[in-house]
Amino acid sequence: MVEIYFEKDGSVKGPYPADQLKALAKQGVISPETVIWKNGSDKKFIASNIRGLFQPEHTEDFLGIGINKSNETPQIADFGVQSVSAVRDQASQFVQDLKEVDFKDEVFPIDQTLIKKMIEDSVFWIITALAGVPLIIATLEKKDLQLTAFALFFAVLWGFIFKSLVIKNSEVGLGMLSASLFFTGFIGISLLLFLYGFLPKSYMGMAESDSSTISLLGYIFQVGLCEEVIKILPVFAYILVYRKKADPLKAVLIGIFSGLGFAAFENMTYGQRAINISAILAKEGGQRGAAVGTQMAMVTVLLRSLSLVFCHATWSGIFAYFVAIGFASGKRCLAMFVIGLAVSAILHGAYDWLTGIQLTIATGVVVLSFVMFYAYLIKLKEFALQEPTTTT
Repeated sequence: MVEIYFEKDGSVKGPYPADQLKALAKQGVISPETVIWKNGSDKKFIASNIRGLFQPEHTEDFLGIGINKSNETPQIADFGVQSVSAVRDQASQFVQDLKEVDFKDEVFPIDQTLIKKMIEDSVFWIITALAGVPLIIATLEKKDLQLTAFALFFAVLWGFIFKSLVIKNSEVGLGMLSASLFFTGFIGISLLLFLYGFLPKSYMGMAESDSSTISLLGYIFQVGLCEEVIKILPVFAYILVYRKKADPLKAVLIGIFSGLGFAAFENMTYGQRAINISAILAKEGGQRGAAVGTQMAMVTVLLRSLSLVFCHATWSGIFAYFVAIGFASGKRCLAMFVIGLAVSAILHGAYDWLTGIQLTIATGVVVLSFVMFYAYLIKLKEFALQEPTTTT
């Protein structure tokens, strides 16, 4: 049996059988303003809106309860019959609202004016590239080509950050920067490997020594020194070509892109090495070895793609600063070259050495490297203001 409740004098009354609701209305217990609801339902109704309660001609329909004349037993129906008309009105209004919507303007507002604004908006292109380029790279069929493309993507990304957010005022063209990146990535690394073939084995093996001291010296004088010398070559080429017209800020940016190119192509070698290690672990340790090897490979690739590219760019930027400031000032050029090589090689070598001991401390070297680079950059910009150079 349907039971109802209602509010009276600030309190809830009920439950009452639904078939007594008419009598309550006649007795004045329920007025047209009384709020009524059915047991177990959250819907509430004003008494005057319940058909048949105050309209005798519809008594058979009040509360949606029909009377079975044979036994006078109420039959449960829909308590909210009056809400049907409201739903119909809302649906009609919704349809009308849809008809009034200009879908071309609201849903697909692409026109020549908006396209022009997007083309001129650098933020649009940056976000589009960040989201779209990796997806395009993933469509390449050859995995080696994918790794190469991803390595270059992150190098270019860091290059954009350095050029737009760090150097800022340099107007060096993308062609010159790309030439620096690919020269070091292809020719520079090949030249470094060729050079390694002539160096003594004792010298080349220092970094792998069991002695911590010898290992540190090896990372500084073999890894750091040799790699930083190779990465500075595009900077020297720029200075030799433009001589007095060479812009120190451009020289630093060229050095940064040289470091990016070195890191990008070096990362492909380390990525392939990580994959090979993963395969060995899978062969030796089965499923568990495969899982560990895969995780190691993922971390290696992500770390080298995101952070090591930045590191190489910073170290080569530091070396380029000393070369550029020495050449621009015309003073102590050789001394500045040696100092720049020493600083960049020590930071580079210390980081490589510490990664095998304590990565947190190695991270501190990266932070220190960038702090030093940024300080050098501020000094270089102040120097450029005092001694303006002729740009090309």
